[in-house]
Amino acid sequence: MNSGRSSSSKFLLPLLFSVFLVLGILIGIIFSKPHWISKSLQTEGAGYSELDYLLQLIEENYVDSVDIEDLKSKAYQAFLTELDPHSTYLPPIDNSALEEEIAGEFEGIGVQFEIVRDTVMVDAVLPGGPSEKVGIMAGDRIVEVDGVSIAGVGIESQDVVKELRGEAGSTVKVGIKRPGSSTILIFKIKRDKIPLNTVDAAYMYDAKTGFIKLSRFSETSSKEIEEAILKLEEKGMTRLILDLRGNPGGLLSAAIEIADEFLKNEELIVYTQGLKREKEEYFSTNQGNFEGKPLCILVDRYSASASEIVAGAVQDHDRGWIVGERTFGKGLVQEPMPLANGAALTLTVARYFTPAGRCIQRSYEQGTDAYYAESVIIEIKGDTTPYYTDAGRIVFGGGGILPDILVKEELEPSELFLDLYSTGNIQEIIFNMTQQFRAKWIKKYPSALDWISEKKAWENEIKAEWLKALNSAQKEAWNGQPKSQPIVLQRVEELLARNLWGMVGYYQVANQTDPWINASIRALK
Repeated sequence: MNSGRSSSSKFLLPLLFSVFLVLGILIGIIFSKPHWISKSLQTEGAGYSELDYLLQLIEENYVDSVDIEDLKSKAYQAFLTELDPHSTYLPPIDNSALEEEIAGEFEGIGVQFEIVRDTVMVDAVLPGGPSEKVGIMAGDRIVEVDGVSIAGVGIESQDVVKELRGEAGSTVKVGIKRPGSSTILIFKIKRDKIPLNTVDAAYMYDAKTGFIKLSRFSETSSKEIEEAILKLEEKGMTRLILDLRGNPGGLLSAAIEIADEFLKNEELIVYTQGLKREKEEYFSTNQGNFEGKPLCILVDRYSASASEIVAGAVQDHDRGWIVGERTFGKGLVQEPMPLANGAALTLTVARYFTPAGRCIQRSYEQGTDAYYAESVIIEIKGDTTPYYTDAGRIVFGGGGILPDILVKEELEPSELFLDLYSTGNIQEIIFNMTQQFRAKWIKKYPSALDWISEKKAWENEIKAEWLKALNSAQKEAWNGQPKSQPIVLQRVEELLARNLWGMVGYYQVANQTDPWINASIRALK
């Protein structure tokens, strides 16, 4: 999955060995009571942990300065990694971010950004949010915050978030550099509560087919899905494609509520059980808004946890088609446990099972590296016991949900695009093209669907501007892979649509050539 995660065990095992080694030495220290142990430690009462004792020794005696909280976090995580890949220690700042994501909102100015060449570039502006209200647009560069320059100073994403977020009602002055303007534009923005929407896009793919993209499962997800379904049905939707690709999961309760949208009354959705947790079963109700109608759920190797609960319930009840790649295979349930100072422990307490009785947790016996390896598992590994759907079809557990319709993975977005990306300013080129064409296209094309329907009118102009902006190294890479050039231009068009019409625009363009979508349409028809 994530390359940062996949490499973590290289450091965790030596760290764990070191911690136990030091604790072994510490046992001898405790019994010998050397004269230099601080008075406070000698008089500590029962309950003072060896780890606390060790950390205080380090803090009071180590030769160099050390971040005790960081050391503590790494030690805790080293212990937890020995249990399973998903039990995690969250320092206060990470726990706070997780709580915001689960709650589905935060307080800030309402922009999505990325850092390109030491410059904060606005990817998207939340519709109706504080930034859109004052006139900030996708493609703008944030160069100042409250009069202090943040461009070209090596600023990190977390630093930008810290500067832009704040209590609802408070204000911040943001300096914007906009292509075509020679001066820095100053915007005074009043912060507000910003919803972290989990439905990235919902639109009619054709006259009968609705498309909904869900990015994760939070407290607001089931309400967002319900509202999206009702709005699309008003537009004539009689069949639905629910896109769970890349969705890493989230709240179990959200997965249950979303599965309930599609299942008949009193159908088992999922059950959980652990050594110290009794079996709990969760059933559908009569509240579903899309029961019995044609349904496809898109999944890939990054669809995990709550995504697999929904896909597993739909598959086991033969309710719809599962389309794509075998899913990740996370069948463990974590329970958040608050700790001191705002930190938290998310501890695995149970496994979940699909209605047919499958536990789809993939094996982690070979260590974290193997567990998070980015590979598509087609063959059955682990549990080869046959399970049966309501219609008697055989399905298996032991490593994710195997789709009903497998889609061969295509390079995304192609090796050529990655080659170009690695040589520098691709994002900057696309941002500049956004600003260049914004006024003309927004006025002429109300939506990305209108834009893409008249592709012949502008595709040569896009290609000419793109080639003109490439540097010499990028042009060399471009000329060396002529067969991949159309794929790259398609990717450029998708990103331009995102900048101009938001995430709905992105999917309206991307889905035109998406093999997952094409396979789903064939199945639904």
